[in-house]
Amino acid sequence: MHINSLGQVEIRTAKLDEWAEYGPKFLGLQLVERSASGLMFRMDERKQRLMLTRDDAGESVTFGFEVGSPSELGKLAARLEAAQVPVGRLSKPECDFRHISEAITFADPAGNQLMAYCGAEVSSEPFVPGRPVTGFRTGAGGMGHAVLHVKSIDDLMWFYTDVLGFKLTDYVPLPYRVYFFHVSDRHHSLAMVESGKSGIH
Repeated sequence: MHINSLGQVEIRTAKLDEWAEYGPKFLGLQLVERSASGLMFRMDERKQRLMLTRDDAGESVTFGFEVGSPSELGKLAARLEAAQVPVGRLSKPECDFRHISEAITFADPAGNQLMAYCGAEVSSEPFVPGRPVTGFRTGAGGMGHAVLHVKSIDDLMWFYTDVLGFKLTDYVPLPYRVYFFHVSDRHHSLAMVESGKSGIH
């Protein structure tokens, strides 16, 4: 069981029109799919890396971590269930919508929504940035990193290291604790800021 990278991010929001402009104009993403229910953005050869789905009730985020195969995904699900973490499984239409083959959903002890998946689809069309950029550093390292505000790093570290398999890269103790965790050659795919708050940075 091995998570390889932060591979996808899903944001649920009512501000789809604003994101349709913001993604290409400011982030340099390529808007490849647009409907009344959502947006899909590319930043490399993958069919999508950032997905926006309509939610008029408020904003929330799901981080999607990639594993190498259905077997690895099954091992991760079993490890989560052994740790008494409830695991959901996305249906085939839900996976097809996200351009992946299989996926499970779960939450960390602070309630942050997470997904693990395998089989991300690659586009046959070249990536075209929304504004002039020299490129995104993705590849095997994934799309970058996730940052969480947490009340206590100690309360979450066991979950991310012992259950999900993240490794501590380094940390900053002052003026407040910031811990960095890696799953690949990238310096970190996850960071925790002990700010006294909970949620996505």
